[in-house]
Amino acid sequence: MTPPAKRPAKRLPTQSSPRLEKRIARRQDPHQEDGGRPFAWSAQYIDQSAPAIQGSWALKSKQAQRVFKLLDDLGGRTWSEVHQIVIDGHRAHHSEAASGLAVREVRDWFADAQIEEAFRLRVAATERIWGFVENQVFHIVWFDPDHRGHPVSKRGDKKTRH
Repeated sequence: MTPPAKRPAKRLPTQSSPRLEKRIARRQDPHQEDGGRPFAWSAQYIDQSAPAIQGSWALKSKQAQRVFKLLDDLGGRTWSEVHQIVIDGHRAHHSEAASGLAVREVRDWFADAQIEEAFRLRVAATERIWGFVENQVFHIVWFDPDHRGHPVSKRGDKKTRH
């Protein structure tokens, strides 16, 4: 499937900008000011090919059950509540700058679609659903069964996964 139609990208200040630091200090998360809007999702932009993360939508039965249970559970919450869910000391569902993602093919997909922020939902310990949020709707793109879309730093001998 092709990425969404291109639209002008919003330009954010660079990471070292004091203006950006002030904005982050004022608003912890850009989605928290949602006016109590309910979590909503769309499968409009599902991408069947995600070779970089070895993702696929050929889910095993248990994986499909976890994905749909999560989407169903989140459907009864507001966006603010979704952003407040913490598992093992980490936010379970959050956005991050697409340009900072570790996997080039994932970064390129978001860049080609002119989407600056990726959003991921934690399905299970290593399973994630990747996508983006537009107009308070989470658009699903990939299922990442092994947290390969954005590997995280090691803590001790174990790899820390968020």
